[in-house]
Amino acid sequence: MCMDDLITRLENHNEEILLNLSETSYEALSEFVEMRQEIIDEMARIIAEHPLSEAQQNRIHQIQQSEESIRIRMFELKNEAADWLRNREQVKTQRKAYENVYAADSILMDRKK
Repeated sequence: MCMDDLITRLENHNEEILLNLSETSYEALSEFVEMRQEIIDEMARIIAEHPLSEAQQNRIHQIQQSEESIRIRMFELKNEAADWLRNREQVKTQRKAYENVYAADSILMDRKK
């Protein structure tokens, strides 16, 4: 595959992910990153043999400029996951405290009046 085709694929993948970025799940972003890495690895192999033209460099620079919004979305998803884990741990701690209030071998006595 030639460099221009790889850059086009990268541009297309970026455009697809940017269309609904605010609703994009972490699974979709994970797939995007894996797919992008495959393309970049192939590009690196080609660049080692043939330097990029100025037009190709400009196209790659345009792609890089759009990556900041993708990074921001990934950071948001990371924070959401961290909050969820924190809340889960808090609930688990509260539940343990409630369950541990009574000793296992204690007896509850109820008196009628």
